[in-house]
Amino acid sequence: MIKKRYILKIISYILIFTVCLSCKVYQNPVTVNEAIENTDSGFFKVNMKNGDELIFEKIERTDLELYGIKTIENNEIKTILDEDAILNIQKQNKKSSNSFKIIGITFGIGSLLLGFGMLN
Repeated sequence: MIKKRYILKIISYILIFTVCLSCKVYQNPVTVNEAIENTDSGFFKVNMKNGDELIFEKIERTDLELYGIKTIENNEIKTILDEDAILNIQKQNKKSSNSFKIIGITFGIGSLLLGFGMLN
């Protein structure tokens, strides 16, 4: 019984530590021009001055308009962005988000297996 509680404590600490680290999915802010010129895959989070957060696959400028672009059901959707209303733009940290997906899935499965093992 003591070993099971000890193991649960260790797993709990590891899960808490992992959750705290996983908050850094988006990198430091980039300029509008850096976002437009970026050709890497991933997402951009556009933080607006009114508190809205918009997620786009890419940012582009056509003529004088700034657009955020995302694909929904194979349809490319363009949203006009007001540059004056943008607080900042952040690029997705692909390495961080992918590694934390793997860690999260692993710990989730491990927790379920451990929970079922304790029921028996």
